[in-house]
Amino acid sequence: MSEEKLKRIILTIAGRTYPVKVNDAEEPIMRSIEKDINDKINDLQLSYEGKDIRDYMSLAIISYAYELQKAQKPDEVRVLGSKLDEIEALLD
Repeated sequence: MSEEKLKRIILTIAGRTYPVKVNDAEEPIMRSIEKDINDKINDLQLSYEGKDIRDYMSLAIISYAYELQKAQKPDEVRVLGSKLDEIEALLD
């Protein structure tokens, strides 16, 4: 993928911003991932009160990893694996 074709977007995860370079086709996917992660973190905050935001982010990663392990269809594995890769990149 050519660097010139990438644009910089800002993702906000758990109140923190992360600059990410994507092409036009990847932006909606990244926005969906952003929403999914934030929704998962919000759900976890309601279920496990009093934890640190890093705990919620870690629990979200564990949740996605679990979903990946139990996925039976190759398409599901690919989608969940991609989500985990994106989450890992954001946390690095």
